[in-house]
Amino acid sequence: MGSGETVRGVVTEGLGEGKFFMSLPRYKKEIMDKLGFDAFPGTLNLRIEKNKSDLLENQNKIVINGFEENGQKFEEVYCFKAKIKNISGAIIIPEITKHKNTLEFISDKNLRQELKLENEDNVKIILMD
Repeated sequence: MGSGETVRGVVTEGLGEGKFFMSLPRYKKEIMDKLGFDAFPGTLNLRIEKNKSDLLENQNKIVINGFEENGQKFEEVYCFKAKIKNISGAIIIPEITKHKNTLEFISDKNLRQELKLENEDNVKIILMD
């Protein structure tokens, strides 16, 4: 897949872990530095039909570095610029994840509120460079 291509997903409930990780200052700073926005503390989870690694293999990957803090290790996170409707953000894939066929999307907005999304709503993600 290349820039401008779309991925369709269905809004699904997350595990609640995105809020914690997106609130960590080290991740927030790198997301600001590398993606140019202050990430809302949380992710929009979208169930997809394809394997996400196949889907994103030809996309430009932005690496958010892992780190260690208070004896706890936080892994690298891979980001792929994208947008939903007119809201820019990124698909974010942690190096270690429990999600198999779920994409997590971040932006500077609470997407559920901003786009009035509920579980099982269909969403189109446009991949960017």
